[in-house]
Amino acid sequence: MVNEIEGELKGYNPPATQKEETLEFLKREEIKTMQKDVARLRETEAEKERRKIVTLKPEEEVRIEKEEPEKLKEGEEREKEIEELKKEEEEEKKRMEEEKLEEREREEEERKKIAEEIEKRRREEVIKREEEKKRKILISKEEGEKLEEREEEIKKEVSDLFLKKQPLETKKSELLKEIEEFKIQVEPILVREKKIEERKREIEGKEKRVVSPGKKAKIEKERWQIDKERREVEEEKWKIEEKIEGVKKEIKKVELEFEAILKRGGDLEEERKRIIQRKKEIELEKEKVQLEKKISELIKEREPFEIKKENLILKRGQIEAELQKCLREEKETEEVIKVMEEKERLAAQPKEKREMEKERWGVDKDREVIEKKKWDLEKEKKELGLQLKNVEEDYQKILSRENQIRERIKEINRQLEIGPEEIKEDGEEIEEEIGEKKIEEIKKVEEERIATLKTEEKPRPTPPPPAPAPPIRPQIPPIPLREEEKKIPFETLIPKPPDIRSSFFQKVLVRGVVLLLCLLLLGFFYWFFEVRKPVEEKIIPPAEEKVLPPVEGKPEIMIPPPLIPMQAIRTPEISEIKEIPEIFNRLMKEELPQGSFTQIAIKNLSENRLVSLEEVSTAFQIEVPEEIYQKLEPNYTFTIFAQKQGERVALIAEVKETEGLLELLKNWEKKIKEEGVFISGQKISTQVSYFKSASYQNVNFRYLTISKEDSGICYAWFDDYFVVTTSFESMKKIIEELTFEKKLGQLFIVGFEGKTVTPELENFFKKYKPGGVLLLSKNIEDREQLKNLISDLQNISLKETGLSLFVAIDQEGGEISRIEFLEEKTSQSEIENLELAYQIGLKRAEELKELGVNLNLAPLLDFAQEGDFLFSRSFQKDSSQIGILAKSLISGQKAGGILTAIKHFPGYGQISFNPEEELATLEKIPEISQFKKVMEVKPEMVMVSNAIYKEIDPSLPFTFSPIAIQFLKNNLGSEILIISDDLAQNSLLNKFSLKEIVTKPILAGVDILIFSGWRLPVEQGLDEFLKAFRNGEISKEKIDKAISRVTQLKQILTK
Repeated sequence: MVNEIEGELKGYNPPATQKEETLEFLKREEIKTMQKDVARLRETEAEKERRKIVTLKPEEEVRIEKEEPEKLKEGEEREKEIEELKKEEEEEKKRMEEEKLEEREREEEERKKIAEEIEKRRREEVIKREEEKKRKILISKEEGEKLEEREEEIKKEVSDLFLKKQPLETKKSELLKEIEEFKIQVEPILVREKKIEERKREIEGKEKRVVSPGKKAKIEKERWQIDKERREVEEEKWKIEEKIEGVKKEIKKVELEFEAILKRGGDLEEERKRIIQRKKEIELEKEKVQLEKKISELIKEREPFEIKKENLILKRGQIEAELQKCLREEKETEEVIKVMEEKERLAAQPKEKREMEKERWGVDKDREVIEKKKWDLEKEKKELGLQLKNVEEDYQKILSRENQIRERIKEINRQLEIGPEEIKEDGEEIEEEIGEKKIEEIKKVEEERIATLKTEEKPRPTPPPPAPAPPIRPQIPPIPLREEEKKIPFETLIPKPPDIRSSFFQKVLVRGVVLLLCLLLLGFFYWFFEVRKPVEEKIIPPAEEKVLPPVEGKPEIMIPPPLIPMQAIRTPEISEIKEIPEIFNRLMKEELPQGSFTQIAIKNLSENRLVSLEEVSTAFQIEVPEEIYQKLEPNYTFTIFAQKQGERVALIAEVKETEGLLELLKNWEKKIKEEGVFISGQKISTQVSYFKSASYQNVNFRYLTISKEDSGICYAWFDDYFVVTTSFESMKKIIEELTFEKKLGQLFIVGFEGKTVTPELENFFKKYKPGGVLLLSKNIEDREQLKNLISDLQNISLKETGLSLFVAIDQEGGEISRIEFLEEKTSQSEIENLELAYQIGLKRAEELKELGVNLNLAPLLDFAQEGDFLFSRSFQKDSSQIGILAKSLISGQKAGGILTAIKHFPGYGQISFNPEEELATLEKIPEISQFKKVMEVKPEMVMVSNAIYKEIDPSLPFTFSPIAIQFLKNNLGSEILIISDDLAQNSLLNKFSLKEIVTKPILAGVDILIFSGWRLPVEQGLDEFLKAFRNGEISKEKIDKAISRVTQLKQILTK
């Protein structure tokens, strides 16, 4: 039997070609089995021989001596055959390696061609961009020179206008003196006229009483004489009055000329401001060009580091593969040694035992070589890790400088009123637009090669160890390199994003939190698409859903408002946690409008509350440390997003606490890295094993691709919001919604408590990001305090929103002068002429601007009469005079550099009570010609009244009525911003709900809402507005339009 098996072993030849590899493997398995049979048979025969030794020893010795030469010859033949087998196997291996090398060289050559083409296009694009930049700089330089020339012309013309103003003022003064002289001349004439009229009345009385014709004729002649004298006096009076009229006409003419000069001066001032702004823009454009040049230089500077980093990562992967190979070889060698030691123990003949021991020495030596190689590889891996760390540090330094420059460019873009630009690296666009087909081909080849290598990873059987023949060391087969451990360069979830890095703390903190919560969503996602078993065509009708009857005495389960606007809400009810998967099963079957969010709020009726995040994770068997949940606010929003590729899930939560997370997250991230992501005991398969960075609308997020169908894990943490989604599209929509919410505060000018910025006030500004503040007496102490307060508030606003605040105040003069320490406090009723009005406006604006105030809620244009509530604050003149004087005052405020809000259109006239305490209702529209007049100097805002005008809208206050707001636009134009009067007034609070008060003005077309907080906390109003927006009760288009108008005006504040 032994000889037959050995004969089969002798006859075995290895395959000659790669195609017979499978047959070779099977044959080797048979050989391995035969080898074991040989060992067993040998052991049986040896035992029989040992039994005969005692009785047949001399005879056996003779037989062994005869067979010894034959066995030696046979062993030599076996050794020769095994050597030939080894040689053929090595040749086959060498041939396969050569083929792989040739294949890789072909692919590398293709890659080089693509890289060369990209590099060529990149150089052409860089040259083109440089030429374009030079052209822009040249144009800007020429434009700057023209602007300088025009600015000098304006200065000269303004100087000429000033010279023209002086003679006009002198002439007007002289003409007024002439009128006074004429009045003096006419005074005695009027006295004489009065006496003549008295004499005439006496004569006419006598004439009536006289009867005699003679006396009557005499009296009539006397009357004739008096009439003659009267005519002479009146003619004399007329001549003087005509002269006065002539002088008045001259004065009117002078005033018109003066007004034209003022208008021209105002126009020139506006043009000068535009020139200054344009010059500033040119400087910013130049700075931007230089910064973009620096970015290009930094990109080139970090390219070697990127290449070095990639090479080090690749090399580390190769070393790790080699290390794995060594470990497998070491293990296999130890198994061979173990087998040999067992055979050695069973060997009966000393000579056979010695041969086996020598053979084991050789294998021991092989193990030493493998172990030394392992030590060298581990050392090299450690050194590579240190090199990679140093390269990463240098890379991050360059990247940090680059990001600082990019932030400055974003700031310049904001100042230039252009949208955020995504600054791509040179050649990045070119890489995206060329070679796509070639890259796809290479990708296909790469995937095929990876699949082939995975198959090759199966360890081949070792050649059979020889029987008691001469010792031969066992062959340990090489382990092929694991290609899947290399970097896979083909991502499909989203294109390459701008490389924007976060700080180290944020990086670790955010990734850790995100990975933990990603597991929750990933668990559900994986369960839904991979684990759950479909119900066998069994649709449970809604009527069969298990609904527990409400328990009497228990409060209603309150569902918190969603953190973004939702199109619908589903509130399924359960009694046990294990019902959650089935609930999601039904929800994901529903057909939802594409692009819509549906909020999911699961009610636990047995405990009369909403299901928590912990319970959702428990239902899907996801292990998440309890500490994580403690760092998030409990009022999270869980939603389903419907997109083209199917339903995706998302979680939005507010971050409550960050302290203490760092160590926890480091450990958790380490565990994920080492073990992978497991859900329900199964490892989740992903296209790549690591998260990558991306950016959308200046919000950084991380993503892990699961499939090409926009399926993966995306997460972001910004503005105290934590977001996890299972697709890029849903992440994009959520970022749009949350970043849009950041801008809602721009619609509000708010009041606040205190005279300094407290931590509470700073937190308020960070949370609500209001567009402006209303300064009241309670916020003002002295000049230095007020300047510091305004400066601190502006710094917070610029940091949080990138926009300046409207700093508004009611500085009307007279009794409404919020800042009492200012010099200019002339009341409107004391303003008598245009020059005085202009100087008051200019002086008032200069004082306010010096403090930091940029918006005066004045002048008051209401046409009021004695007895009206606002009479003491008004101009106390007719509408035409109000318009002319207010126009001049506004021109002064514009020249002084502040914004103006005229008020209160269409007017609080004919109201004797305080309209803030009681809602006023008027039958007719007040006089509004004065408002139309001041539009000639383009005030920036108009404040509307909170009264009802039946002639316009009999049911709603002007601020709430779309009809009324359209009436305003028809009369004043659509360019002026519309601002409400204070909405926290009893007149409104007593008649309307808070939601109506904060939403109706925007729906009507008002741009800015004032909420002073005098009678109601500001936070209540802002929260109510945000809630209504999230519930879809306010048109996003209207809000967006109002915000756009506000931000455009705010650009003036940056001058």
